[in-house]
Amino acid sequence: MAGAVPSNLEHNTRAFAVFSLALADAFISSFEAKFAYHFWRPWTAIQNAAAIGAPELQDSTWLSVIPTPSHPEYPANHAVQSAAIVTVLKHFYGANVPPVTLTCQGASCRADICPAAVTSGHLDDFKALFGLARIYGGIHYRNTIVVSWAQGEAIGQNVIDTLEERFPDIRSKIVGQQFVTPKDIEDITGLSEGNIFAGEFLAPQM
Repeated sequence: MAGAVPSNLEHNTRAFAVFSLALADAFISSFEAKFAYHFWRPWTAIQNAAAIGAPELQDSTWLSVIPTPSHPEYPANHAVQSAAIVTVLKHFYGANVPPVTLTCQGASCRADICPAAVTSGHLDDFKALFGLARIYGGIHYRNTIVVSWAQGEAIGQNVIDTLEERFPDIRSKIVGQQFVTPKDIEDITGLSEGNIFAGEFLAPQM
């Protein structure tokens, strides 16, 4: 995104920071809800359909194309997270951008479910890809994906609104800034492989 939509370093840094906050909140919100509702997966429902009064739907040999995760079905993590991320990216870069390509190189990527590379200039296409792949893969229901998209959008917007409310006109309040790379930290501290406490927040920084 930063390469597709030319922006200065400050803008990109702020975008990635808000991106990270929204992603973290999406994870927390999604897993909290999963263990509040404990909704069963399609795998469980199809193999036990007779027990809930739908014997015509039962197939005791049915398995999902994507291995079924060992946590509850609702909400859908990928749909919540992708919607939160896309909401943030649209805020900083716009809904329609020069075409960018999303690739999947992991061993779990299934070409028969979705292509290994997708190129689009519409960010909502990527949100749709992550959600629909979970339906086609057999691990989520369509209603869960739709509701999870709304959940993720609300999370992303809440992060944006909260930061703007708590830190209005933050640009004028910055008295200095310094960008330090892992190599800089190695040179300053003499430690190899960067700062061993990368990401640490001290009390004055909070």
